[in-house]
Amino acid sequence: MCIRDRFRGAQLEGRKIGLNKHHMTSYPFFHHIPFAMLYADGAPIYITTNIDNDASGSMADMNKLFGILAKQGLVDFVGSEELFNVAQNIWKLNTDVYTSVRRGLK
Repeated sequence: MCIRDRFRGAQLEGRKIGLNKHHMTSYPFFHHIPFAMLYADGAPIYITTNIDNDASGSMADMNKLFGILAKQGLVDFVGSEELFNVAQNIWKLNTDVYTSVRRGLK
């Protein structure tokens, strides 16, 4: 079993903690992933980002951000694949690093 998290995520209200290099200002990344980790019960958690750019540029920004998170060790790049007729990059969440970063937040 594996869990796919953060697909079609929507952030209705921002977290008011300022900028954070680990993407913990994202409501879905900060609040949803812990629940996915509980549900997964140790199974891998995968996050996808669209490869193709949209008119707003936000998809390209998110894809670039996950490249930065990979350099920090929060996620590992798995590969690229077409999922649901959309070219996407697949990232595996490093739950140990994620948990460590969350513990460090106040």
